[in-house]
Amino acid sequence: MISFDRYTSIVSDAFLHYEGDVTVFESACGCLAVGMFVGLRPLRIMHSPRTIKAYETILRCSFAELLSLEGDLSHMSVGYSNFLASGSTFGRAVGGVVPVADRKTCAP
Repeated sequence: MISFDRYTSIVSDAFLHYEGDVTVFESACGCLAVGMFVGLRPLRIMHSPRTIKAYETILRCSFAELLSLEGDLSHMSVGYSNFLASGSTFGRAVGGVVPVADRKTCAP
């Protein structure tokens, strides 16, 4: 997991260069923040590849370089837990070939 200081640095730098809808910027920041806890794989279940790429562009970073594949709280992603239980391949789940129930739901 990246440190809070590193996260703050990424967000500060990106904000200095950002031009556009601030709510989209906030969503990108929130995605990276959640990824710090759940990891990259649950994020990729929750969001489309296009959305992840857009957020990386906004924040001027690569989530794959910053986040672990599974974070300490990855079990809180209901969609990721459902994917793991399905026995499907990750690529098929992320690509939408195999539907993942509750992919955007979080629960303790």
